Order: sequence, then structure tokens, then C-alpha cells
Amino acid sequence: MSINWNNIRSIGGQREGFEELVCQLAGQEEIPKRVRFTRIGNPDGGKECYWELDNGDIHCWQAKYFTNSLSDNQWRQVNQSVKTAIDNHTKLKKYYVAIPVDRPDGRGRGTSMLQKWKNHVTGWKKHAKSRNMNISFEYWGKHELEKRLIKPQNEGLIYYFFTEAELTDQWFDTKNQESIDALGVRYTPELNFDLPFLRFYDGFTRGQKFCDQINTHYEAVLEKQRRVSLSTGHEDLEEKIFSLNSDIETFSHVYENIVFSGADTIPFDTIRCELKRIDEAAQEISGQLYEWQEESEKAKKEKRDRIDYYSRPYNNELHELRELSSVIDDFYSFLNSRFRSMQVG
Repeated sequence: MSINWNNIRSIGGQREGFEELVCQLAGQEEIPKRVRFTRIGNPDGGKECYWELDNGDIHCWQAKYFTNSLSDNQWRQVNQSVKTAIDNHTKLKKYYVAIPVDRPDGRGRGTSMLQKWKNHVTGWKKHAKSRNMNISFEYWGKHELEKRLIKPQNEGLIYYFFTEAELTDQWFDTKNQESIDALGVRYTPELNFDLPFLRFYDGFTRGQKFCDQINTHYEAVLEKQRRVSLSTGHEDLEEKIFSLNSDIETFSHVYENIVFSGADTIPFDTIRCELKRIDEAAQEISGQLYEWQEESEKAKKEKRDRIDYYSRPYNNELHELRELSSVIDDFYSFLNSRFRSMQVG
């Protein structure tokens, strides 16, 4: 598998798209005694996201969207992010730097990128030691990122972020169905050998597999909405929370009354419409929380108080709202996938 990192999806920009991908992979990372994952907005305090361990220690990720060997200016940007994280987080134990470039170690003119990395790590460790901190540093380059992207639990990320086909079960099922469609009347189920690679896509007949898939997306939206914990102590927020809960109830009522088996047309546009309302309601709440977060930090700056990005107000609430938007995006992708069009054909 070869990924063109220059073609990464733009989410407000390709840099933001790369940052989101790194956070998606970091969120799946298996870390002993991990308890809480948090995605960070801007300003990020030298990190895009972090895992908190049960003893309070944290592992942070910083993403830099550079697609060639780093210039001196780009190294300065990395250096600034690392030192900012060290200065802001006394519990920092491990720091990941993600750059979609494998570090060359050639013996040509000048210092290689690999050697520059080692030199910077030495400097960062010294900076941490001056603050009585012991931090390990890990590099996520092209190899490390792609190694994680091909894991089964990360299925779908390549297509979403790069619009490239993955050889997943869905891909093989779709290709099977295309072959069956091409055969037309020449295809006879009674004469078909029931081999795994020849089983046609269950969704074409709206069988159990299709029902299970769409119900999984539905349950994911409900589960993420239940996880969103919001205080109603602010009048400005109460109306937005009521709107979100109301939209979820309406969506549930609409969905539960749809019959997915049989020959009746499935109202995919109605499902999309309800999902859009939920997402817009969640975005409204996020906007309000971001506004209060910025006001809080502005007040601290005016008082010259230390801003701790690790414990910024509303971080957990904003993370859960992003998770809700993420599963809604997954539901959209499912509804818009190629095999969905076969359902109504």
C-alpha cells in the first residue's frame, strides 16, 4: 500500500486534515492503564490530543503536515511545539511527533533528517530535565502512520482521508455484486457455488447483513449522544441542549418506523435530513462552549494567570461533541456508499 500524503482530505485545510487523522490513530493506540482521550482545539499548547493514564501521567501527540525533509524553519516549529508542551504539562511522560515523512539517513552533504531528530531529542530531554521531568519521544513517520492505517480497527480511514479504495470486506462484496450485475440473467443462484469469494452482497436483497450494518450506525449515534454530558446551569445553553435532545428523539421516532426489509423504498434522504439537524444542533453547542472557553482564557491572560491547556474548561464536553459529529459523518458515508445505491436500484 502506498499513500499519497499530498492528497489528504482538507478539513478547513490539509494541515487540519492531517491533524485529525493523527488524532484518530492516537485515539486507537493501545496504551496500558489509559483512562481518558482528549482532542484539543486551538490554541493547542503544543499538542493535538492526549491520553491520560490512571496515575495522572499523559501521552501527547503533535502533528506537523510537512511532506518533505524538514527545513530549518520547520524544525523550529517542531521545537517550539515540543517545548511549549513540556512547559505546560508537568505530567507529560511521552511525546509523539507525527510527520508523514520517513527520515533519510544519507551520508551526503549536511546533517541527515534522522540525525537532526536525534539531536533535537537530546535537546528536548535536557529541557525536560531542567524541569525535573523525564520524557520519552517517539517519531511517527510515513511508515509508522501507514502501519497503523492498515489495522482492521482503522478500516475506512484511508477512504475518508484520501478517497482511495481499501481492500476491505465491503470492497470485495461490492466487486462481487458488480460481477453478478454484469452477468445479468446468466447468473442463476441455484447453480452458483457457495464459495466465500463468490457470495453476493447481502445488502442487495436487504438481508440481515445490511440491517445489522445500518443499525450499528444508528446505535452509534444514540450512544455518542448519551455520552455528551452538558450542564444546564447556563440559560444560553439550555435551549441548545433542548434542541439537540429533541432532534435525537425525532430521529429515533423516524428511524424506528422505517422497514428496511422488503421492497419498499427506504427514505435515505429523510435519514440524512435528521442526521444533519442533530449535527447542526451539536455544532451550535460546540460554538457556545468554544466562545466561553476563549473568554475564560482571555480573562486569565488579563489577570496574568497561568493558562493550563491540559485543564481547559469544556474540553471533555467538546471532545464528546466531536465524537458525535464523527459517527454522524460515518453514517453519511454509509448512506452515500456505492452499495447503498444498489438498495434502491
